[in-house]
Amino acid sequence: MAKYKFCITISCLWVTESLAPMEVCFIRECLPDKNGFVDMEQALAGKGLCYKQEGKKEAYAYCNPESDYPICRRCDVPPCDSTCESPLTNKSEEIGAQCESDTQCKTKFAECYYQTCRRVLMVDQLCEETDICAYGKQRCFNGRCLGVEVGEPCWDGYPEGFDLDCETGHYCFKNMCLPQLPVNHSCKNLHPNECILGTRCNLETSKCNLEYSLENGMRASRPSLCKSSYTEYNICVQYELEIDQPSECDDYTDCRDGHACNCKQWWMGPPEPHGYCEVKREDTSKEIFMKYRDLRIRFCHHGWSKERCALEYDQEDLLKELHLEELDTVDPTTVPNCAKGMIVIRPEEILEDDRSQQYHLSWIIIILCCFG
Repeated sequence: MAKYKFCITISCLWVTESLAPMEVCFIRECLPDKNGFVDMEQALAGKGLCYKQEGKKEAYAYCNPESDYPICRRCDVPPCDSTCESPLTNKSEEIGAQCESDTQCKTKFAECYYQTCRRVLMVDQLCEETDICAYGKQRCFNGRCLGVEVGEPCWDGYPEGFDLDCETGHYCFKNMCLPQLPVNHSCKNLHPNECILGTRCNLETSKCNLEYSLENGMRASRPSLCKSSYTEYNICVQYELEIDQPSECDDYTDCRDGHACNCKQWWMGPPEPHGYCEVKREDTSKEIFMKYRDLRIRFCHHGWSKERCALEYDQEDLLKELHLEELDTVDPTTVPNCAKGMIVIRPEEILEDDRSQQYHLSWIIIILCCFG
């Protein structure tokens, strides 16, 4: 019988280019028909079906604002559906009360946690002993949810986002929390958040550069690194309004350089293209956007959603203004009456990341054994 004389283990790391994800756009339609309206007699009857989600398909129906059930709240975990609700029962339960769904818990950040309304928080949020700290060390200490410190283990596979276990100013890399890199530090973009909030890894210089800092003519792997917030072929250039001409797309290859392929708000399925081309540009002249950005950089964990960041510091009005500002797009579709005010474009419905960001880390372990 052959015996192993010795074995050699070789670990290899390489970076592979990843194309934009396909089939991420939601197919949306109206209930019970597809004309944008429902039978008003059915709506007047009260608590009818108003939202349904199955996989990547959503359907909406009108809740009559004059009825006893004027509110439609989207369910979260598919397959699921929602019915028109009464404002008297909507968000009616306090912390500690028994519940059956998240919609019953009215306190900020509250969820129906094991049939009890509890605040479910992320690392570095203000907390009390009755709250659930869902990430990091999963406990409240001195009024804050504790995060994992430098060199301690973390998990970076949460569907809610990256680096949720780590303290603010740290990122999770190879299952360990590491400090984010400061301005002008060398970087390799092996992780989307390796540079501190407010900076990005510029693959053209391999350094963490401040956002909106590079002059026209300088090389940038992201438009957000340029003062103009716009690049062509990885060079900062002045943005011209006539550049932004809408056209349909199925992925970023259908769009010109400097543009993203974004999901249409209202796409009823093939054979129509599911996206539209729009310039990848954050307009720094927009006051609300810059005000929110300042709040985020100064106070928020980079893994928080914009909603969590704003609500943590009681900036509900700022959040509403930001959402209104973000509605200014070149989306060629119109949301019908059955879904007015309910459509939410999810982060995964962006069909193209910056080309410089489309990389995945891949590991392979090779074991070579020699036989004696």
